[in-house]
Amino acid sequence: MRLLLAIAALFLALPTQAQLRPFAFVPSGEDVWWLKKITLRPMSKSVGSHSLSALNGWRARDGVAAEPFCFVDAYRLDAIISPDRETELQIREYLARRGADQFSQDFTPSPGMRFNATIGAYETCDGESGAMLIVTDLASGAIALIHEVEEPFRYLLPADGKTVAISSCFECGDINRLYLDISRRRFYWEYEGD
Repeated sequence: MRLLLAIAALFLALPTQAQLRPFAFVPSGEDVWWLKKITLRPMSKSVGSHSLSALNGWRARDGVAAEPFCFVDAYRLDAIISPDRETELQIREYLARRGADQFSQDFTPSPGMRFNATIGAYETCDGESGAMLIVTDLASGAIALIHEVEEPFRYLLPADGKTVAISSCFECGDINRLYLDISRRRFYWEYEGD
């Protein structure tokens, strides 16, 4: 019986096919890959432990947007592909240089306060898509912040442990850092620029 329960738990923990598919498609062209018109087609109904209903519920409660998400996915190293060999090699090279923590990082802005930041992609029910940052309170498992952008690509810069910084390109100074105002328990952004 224990063996059956262990096998069932393992099976439930495995990612579904939708969670393993690539969902960011980069065309060929002259620009570096992150500046191209990336097409997003997320197919999942959750990001990490957060279901679509939890994500849409947080957005509605916070007044972020009227149009609900229909599909979401968490960025991962194998989520971005291109049918063009040169572009695909460029994608693999840049992502390999950054390592695995470029799409998900834990951070502790103050002792006893631990969060996880995950970069995801969304598609609304009317077909609009973009990237998002989901911040999860690790103590409660609750969504602490969803930050949406219309651009299809974002990544996390190397962690400092206390904050999270995101960027849209690998060779520019587009850097925004997320801080927590501990007294008001509210997140805020500072642009660090070039």
